[in-house]
Amino acid sequence: MFGLPGIMSKGVSGVDRKNRSHGTSKTNNSNKSKTLTYLLWLIGGVCGLHHFYLGRDLQGVLWWCTFGGYFGFGWLRDLFYIGEYVADANKDEKYMKKVDYMVRVHEKPPFSTVRFTGMVVVAYLFSTVVSLAIPEDNVGGLSWQWLHIFTPLAAALGVWAVGNIGHETGSLKWPLICAYLVPMVGNPLKSFIFDKWGYDIDESTSFAIMILSAAWSFDHLEKRWRPKNQKTPGTLKRIIVISMCCLLYMALWSSYLYFNAK
Repeated sequence: MFGLPGIMSKGVSGVDRKNRSHGTSKTNNSNKSKTLTYLLWLIGGVCGLHHFYLGRDLQGVLWWCTFGGYFGFGWLRDLFYIGEYVADANKDEKYMKKVDYMVRVHEKPPFSTVRFTGMVVVAYLFSTVVSLAIPEDNVGGLSWQWLHIFTPLAAALGVWAVGNIGHETGSLKWPLICAYLVPMVGNPLKSFIFDKWGYDIDESTSFAIMILSAAWSFDHLEKRWRPKNQKTPGTLKRIIVISMCCLLYMALWSSYLYFNAK
């Protein structure tokens, strides 16, 4: 809808810029079919099937988690971008020249309203699912409420996942710092504001501030162009990583349904 963590960077170095223009004239012996991509989009696009076929695993997992990019919105949008996705997967010379031009013109990827919105939506979803999955009552005589400490981590991962789609990348560092910093600073600040002015900042507002700060920090402090010389993982590794992500997401929903759905 918008292609693991690295080191914070201000932009693309001269070496990276040169690396981005490599191999555009070489023949790709495993060209992806546009017709097959459209077919996979039609029969399994809401689960990210066409993205998995094109090697866009991260976007495929997000489509699977959000049922087609926020209940089909991203799936419908893909209909107009499949041509670009296939050209990217096949390292089409004309398409890669367009990408190289963008890298030369912009030191870092320009702001995208769609991508930023996606960061916020996915971060909200992931953090909400983690929060819902934590048992409200004691299980085995123990309270599991301490697991809420992982809610900011889920928000940061949601931001990072959307931010690393396509030709853009960035590390988890600043989204994670901001996601944890907001509740650490915000909770004492909430008490001060309430005592001083009698204004109560509710949990939903604090939640929104945490997510927006994580998304802002990635967009302004972490975002950079993805180097073209990154090694592509093998099929087995891809299957293992995708399966683990999907199983973890299903486990969280299963925990919610088993312990908290009443």
